[in-house]
Amino acid sequence: MKTNLDGYLLITDMDGTLLPASKILSEKDISAITKFRSMGGKFSIATGRSYESARQYFDDLHPDMPIILCNGGVIYDCDKKKALWSKKLPSDTRQIVSELLEAFPEISAEINMENVIYVIAENEQERYHMRISCTEDIAVHAQLSDIPDGWFKVLFAMPEELVPKVVEFVASKKYSGVDFVISSKTFYEILPTNISKGTALEKLRSDFGFDKYKITAAGDYDNDLTMLKTADLSACPSSAQDIVKRSSDVVLRSSCEENAIAELVEYIINNDNF
Repeated sequence: MKTNLDGYLLITDMDGTLLPASKILSEKDISAITKFRSMGGKFSIATGRSYESARQYFDDLHPDMPIILCNGGVIYDCDKKKALWSKKLPSDTRQIVSELLEAFPEISAEINMENVIYVIAENEQERYHMRISCTEDIAVHAQLSDIPDGWFKVLFAMPEELVPKVVEFVASKKYSGVDFVISSKTFYEILPTNISKGTALEKLRSDFGFDKYKITAAGDYDNDLTMLKTADLSACPSSAQDIVKRSSDVVLRSSCEENAIAELVEYIINNDNF
């Protein structure tokens, strides 16, 4: 059993890993994270959310190192309240969004920028997304042509059964300069080429002084895979996708509804081989 976690870093995905369906942090997870930090460990999050969406949790989580936002597009310092690094989508992403909205009129597009979120063609899935991310009051409804450049990512919200068709359409187009990732059963995202939670974690290591840390990463979905592969120890809740379970060193007994991160903290403390 460890008594000192100096040199250990725990970074976790939010939705589906740290956050249950209610999107309310559990006291048990908060207590476990507080314990981890009190023993000398560093804690952070890696999320597809923007700053505006994630900040509601900062008072409880107290991340004490830079966090990863927009699925790797932004590395953000919560204390300084500014981005330390970011990568924006190329300007011709606008044409890709236009083609997808034309081909699939049922989908909605959400454009994430530094201080604002734009929404195009709001649908049921996007309304749900704004509700759970508490961005209903700050999202700006707009036409694609009216949105300025400087996009970190684009999130398409759609009925679950439509996702495979959109993925197939994108594959047939062979778009360049961008990458696509499925981030939930109803969300499909555009990111800059070679940008992911994994590349952002590598940048944290190399450029922000965490190269000597033993890093544990936790996630549950496709967009977490690169981060899990980058970490020294990878873990996922019992409710994670099968592909994530196969890619993780540790499959926790608990789901995101059952304090999976609290279980992971105890695993790190009690595992003398890591």
